[in-house]
Amino acid sequence: MAQFFSALSAVGVIFGLVLTGAFCGWRGWMKPEDKGFCIKVVINIGTPAMCLCSILNQVDMDMLRECAVLVGLSVAALAVLLAASLLVSKGMGLPRSKAGSFVVMSGYANAMFIGMPVCQLLFGEAAMPYALSYYLVNMVCFQSVGLFLMHYFGAKGGSPSVKSALLQMLKPPLLSVLLALALMALDLRPPEMVMNWLQYLSNLVTPLALLYAGYVLYENGLRNLRMERSHWAVMFFRFLAAPALAVLLCRLAGVGGLAAQVLAIEIATPAMTQTVVYAADTNQDETYTLIGMATTTLACFVVIPVLMALLS
Repeated sequence: MAQFFSALSAVGVIFGLVLTGAFCGWRGWMKPEDKGFCIKVVINIGTPAMCLCSILNQVDMDMLRECAVLVGLSVAALAVLLAASLLVSKGMGLPRSKAGSFVVMSGYANAMFIGMPVCQLLFGEAAMPYALSYYLVNMVCFQSVGLFLMHYFGAKGGSPSVKSALLQMLKPPLLSVLLALALMALDLRPPEMVMNWLQYLSNLVTPLALLYAGYVLYENGLRNLRMERSHWAVMFFRFLAAPALAVLLCRLAGVGGLAAQVLAIEIATPAMTQTVVYAADTNQDETYTLIGMATTTLACFVVIPVLMALLS
């Protein structure tokens, strides 16, 4: 029962922040012209700082070597999910304004803001190396392949250029990941004052992204936020296909115990909260993306406790 309420608590915080953003819109404290500010701060300042802090503070080469098998399984699982969701988006005939968001929501998990706290609450500190292994793969792939897909499908004019989409990826988030990995490989670390500054900036990402999502929720009105057929497909990928794939790959690789449980929980968390902000930045349908993020987060209240019961 304690694990059940711990899982509910982690998801409840997310919804509290979303509701706060909606409240700010209702009170008139946040206006349409403020949306651009939120997008720029989250993408160009907060996320790069978060990437640097997360990698330099919580990941090292020894951990990567120790968890190399889990890293490989995480990459394989993401590749399968992205390929399958691309095929499904094509089969469902999704417009370009939704296809990129659909694939990203189906493939990438909220490994940091829900997965990490939930795993820590459920399994304790022993789970952190495994959780960080998946988180690192999820983050690096999102900032590279995920953003490429969103820029590719969001290209204006209907004739996207692969080269232009690749160039669009070279923004602060991906550059910060590459910088952090280079510093880690060279065993270098910025001064503590710089790390503290980056930590304060990284702490902006979750609340600001969720306040933004809450404002978009208010702006569009609850009555207009209705699930489409493709949102149910996102649910299928997030909560059925992803954990089943993780369990299968772990069994094939001979990985069991805590490592397999952590991977299954991490990969079955909701769509990433930042996806809504990136949708607006890449000409994707932000309302469609918001519905996917909100409904998968809400579904966590049921899915994570049930998944824990099945894995135990």
